[in-house]
Amino acid sequence: MIQRLEDITTEGVERWAVTLTVLHGVMKRAKRVWKLPRNPISDVEKPVQTHRTDIDVFSPEDVMALLRAAASEQL
Repeated sequence: MIQRLEDITTEGVERWAVTLTVLHGVMKRAKRVWKLPRNPISDVEKPVQTHRTDIDVFSPEDVMALLRAAASEQL
């Protein structure tokens, strides 16, 4: 598929990268199961995957407010 440089989007590149990752797995299995001589995808540089590590936590004040609210519900 031919695409103009101006039309390339981040989302499109990410979808393409996922496709390559899936293809790598397919070819790896084909090499093992059907004894292909090599996996041509192995030489393709894989995109760096970033994992979101942000964790939203309650402040100590919020935790105490929740405990007070829960305690008042039990009465």
